[in-house]
Parts: sequence; C-alpha cells; structure tokens
Amino acid sequence: MKKLFSFVLTIVLLAVFAMPLSLATSAAGQLPDFTIDKLSDGDILSPYLDYYYKICRPSGRRVSEDDLDDYRFKINKIEGGNYVSMSFKYDEDDDYALFISPHSGSVYESDDYNNDRYVRFSITCYEKGDKENSSTQTYVIFLGINADEFINSKSYWISNSSPTVEFDKALSRCDLTIDDVATLSLRIGKQRVFDFRYNTYANDAITDRYPDDDVAFLNFSAAPKFNYSTRIEITNPHNDYKYIYSYKNDGTIYKIDFERTEDSFVFYDTKLSNYVMSNKRLNATSAAASSSANASSSSGGVKPVGYTEPSSQAPVSSAPVSSAPAPVTSTPASSQTTTSKPADASTETPSSSQTDSEPEQTAITPEIIPAEDPAVSVVTSDPVEEQQSSQQESGRKIPLNRTTVLGIIIAAAVVVIAGAIVAAKRSKPTGH
Repeated sequence: MKKLFSFVLTIVLLAVFAMPLSLATSAAGQLPDFTIDKLSDGDILSPYLDYYYKICRPSGRRVSEDDLDDYRFKINKIEGGNYVSMSFKYDEDDDYALFISPHSGSVYESDDYNNDRYVRFSITCYEKGDKENSSTQTYVIFLGINADEFINSKSYWISNSSPTVEFDKALSRCDLTIDDVATLSLRIGKQRVFDFRYNTYANDAITDRYPDDDVAFLNFSAAPKFNYSTRIEITNPHNDYKYIYSYKNDGTIYKIDFERTEDSFVFYDTKLSNYVMSNKRLNATSAAASSSANASSSSGGVKPVGYTEPSSQAPVSSAPVSSAPAPVTSTPASSQTTTSKPADASTETPSSSQTDSEPEQTAITPEIIPAEDPAVSVVTSDPVEEQQSSQQESGRKIPLNRTTVLGIIIAAAVVVIAGAIVAAKRSKPTGH
C-alpha cells in the first residue's frame, strides 16, 4: 500500500508542476507566428481587382476557426492606406484570408505608372487578453498594371487571356478589338496603360428581377477609363437583343444612349463598364453625368469595395513626383519613405438627361484619390473586437484553451483518486 501511495503522490506532484508548463504553452501557443500565402514585398496589384491572401501557420496549415477563438489579427496602414480597402474575410475556399482591394484612381496616370502609388502596412497576430504575446510582419505593395501587350499600331486585336496593354507614346489613336465582344475607337491621351479584362457572369439581382426575360451580360471588371470620349461598339450576340444598359453590382440599371446596328450596339463613353443586353425594355434609371459625352461613364462603372468619391476641387493636370521605396523585408522598417500627396481631381456633376446626338470628344481629368490623412490608420480583424477588448479590460480574464482545461481536469482527477486511496488506507482496521 505504501508503494501505491508513493506512486499516486508522484503523479500528483508531476501534475502540479505540469500546470505552469501547460499555462506557458497556452500563452505562447502555436500562433502568433504566421505566414501570408502568396503575398510578397514589391507585389504589384491592379486597381479594380480583389485579392485574397490566405493566413497560415508556419507549417503552412490554414488558420482555423479554433485558432481565432484564442487569437486576433490586426492591420496597420502605415503609408498610402487610403489607396486600398483592407480587411480579413473568408475566401471562396472558406479559408481565413487578408482581403485587399485597390481603389479607383489609385494608379496615377503617368509614365512611371508602377511606382506612383504604394502602400506600406503591417499585419499583427496577438493573443486575446495578452497583446504582448504577438508577432508583426510588414509589407510594401505597389499599385499599377503590368502590360501583357505593347501596342504601336493604329489597329490592334487583343484577347481576354492577355487583357492588359500599354500604348506607344507616339500613338494618338487606335482601333482596338477585344476578342469578338467589343471594338473601341480610342483617342489616346495621357493614360496609356489599360486593363481590358472581361467576363460574362450574370448578375443575380437582375436575373431575379427579370426571371422570364432573355438577357446577356458583358462585364469589364477593371472598368478602364479614357481621357477622351470614345466610340464603343459592343457585339450583339447572334443579333438577339434590342436594348443595352449599364449596371452596378447591386443590380441598379442605367440607360445608355445607343444606336443599334446589324450586329452591335454603338455608343460613346469615357470608360468601359458592366453591361446587360435584353430583348425587352428594362426598368432603368437615367444616367448621371456632366455631359452626354460621359453620361455612361459615371453610371456604368462599378466602384470597388470601400471606394469613396473624391471631393470637388479644382482639377489638376500634372502627375505628382514621388520616390518609391525599395521593397522591405518582413520585419518592420526602421524608417519610413514619404511620398508626395496629389491634389484632388474634380468630380463629375449630374445632368438631367442624355442627348441623341453623337457627343464631341472632350478631354476629361481622371479621378484621383486624395492622399491619406492621418498617415496611420488601423483596421482590426473582427468588428466585435472592440467590445470584447473592453470586456477584457474590465475583467482581465485570461482565456483558457483546450490544453489548459484538459490539464486542470487531469490534475483534479489525480488529486481525487489520491485522496480516495489515502482515505481507504486510514479506514482499514489494523491487526494486533
């Protein structure tokens, strides 16, 4: 019996000494060390497109919902934060991911288009209730377009597999054909780099509203803008449709002043948008624009998540000169590179209606997002984090993970068993 008692007592002592180790393991955890899949310093992101970067453990395994029970992620926009929307979302694979969406106008129209705008930011992972247990990584991304095709001809054909183009500086006009879906008669100005990618995905809000109508969609997801009003010819598939409209992602439909030819719709605009074609009239709103030359421009464009219209101020015509920083490592930089702040561009003002006549080709000033102020802004990983943080400040209860709870249960069970054995020994009668 003495040997059994000694054995049980040893287990109890080991459990007692293991508890601080278990708590220390809980504090350190398998996070906050983390990686961001496919995100690197110096990456160039195109405007109007959405990017998802999976958050992973150092082993490469995706961060799970169980991890998020004990840990939080935070975004700190250090420089250029007003050029992008950033948050944490679940991607199409239902994995926790960093979401980045460059804003409209975040790429300034100049020769050195890849280095005009950059964003420096950091991602921090920390334990709930113990923000000192944290890890931070810092990144710099650039906003621009890497051209797939260089065009120096007055007539050119491109495909959706290579949709980004750059026009030669000596070229002032070009008839550009995009697969068999559209033809543009471009007058080329200051802006010479464009993204013409497109898709034919249906808009659920519109198809739900018109379930019995025959409709077709053509969406230019990058919504490229032009310096001048441009003749746009959209192919009428099989010549089946009588009407064409532009629309927003929320399903709002806008009228277009178009002319229908034998196999296409022809109209003038200063940008490409999302379009819906129908064999019947759809309930549409009159387009808002400063003139008939760009009526569809303000109505058909689909703004990315988090986009805010620039304030109405005097237009500017020259691009700011900025010194882009060299890419940094994944440790926070000791010094920050400054960038010049562009003046705001004037916004378009609505007009009451469109005209039937062909508009004149008048120059426009591209939209520019004003430089951010203040320089540092913070986005947290969870909308309810502030509420949880305030509760933690008042109670300061350190959360216990499954490992800690299991250790407590085992230790308690051992203590109970040891107590039962001791009680049984004391109650056993002794012989003389």
